[in-house]
Amino acid sequence: MKKVFNIIISIIFIIWFIGSIYLLTTFAKQEKYGLILVIFGQVFFVFGLIFIKKMFESKQILKDLILLIFPIVGLGAMIIGLGINFNTEFIKKYAFLSVPIIFFTIGLVGLIGITLQSINKKKNCTYKIKGKIIREDKIYDYDSGSYSYKPIYAINYNNETLILSEEIYSIKDYDIGEERELLINPTKPNEFIDFKRKNLGFAYMISIISLITGIVTFIIILLQTK
Repeated sequence: MKKVFNIIISIIFIIWFIGSIYLLTTFAKQEKYGLILVIFGQVFFVFGLIFIKKMFESKQILKDLILLIFPIVGLGAMIIGLGINFNTEFIKKYAFLSVPIIFFTIGLVGLIGITLQSINKKKNCTYKIKGKIIREDKIYDYDSGSYSYKPIYAINYNNETLILSEEIYSIKDYDIGEERELLINPTKPNEFIDFKRKNLGFAYMISIISLITGIVTFIIILLQTK
């Protein structure tokens, strides 16, 4: 029964997605920019709901809280699009305020999620242990023209060698072979804290930038509407 239900949902999803693409091309030819925004918005909104469902299923709500960006952006785009299409004066007048509100909300949700995750991590990671940096992974940032790095640790826990790493890249602030004091979660050793790492995380930086962008654009729009 569940298999049949999943097949039906998949068929509905495919029809909806193809229909959205068709409407986008149709409205683009007709130069109905408001309706184009509405279609883009509902696509973001639906995908956002799917991501949120996966977030709750994975039980990593704090880690994936940033995924709320998708439904928020989608909802904002739909509001602006409807205002443009139906020539609603109130919505048209204040629609662009949704832009800084979206940025502000994204930044605020991101910061709350990261803060709660950090608090939760500090609460869980209570066992002190020595970890040795045995190697590193690196990715190239084409914008800055430089590499970002993440260290790979080895620890000896319960007479077993475990390899630990986080999906957080930063400047290289360590040496291969260096030993560091880590705090690990006794029940889930792959959850750990290295207080020596200077990186605040990409999501944290994006959240701060988004928050500041929201505040600045909100002030600019208010000044221009006076």
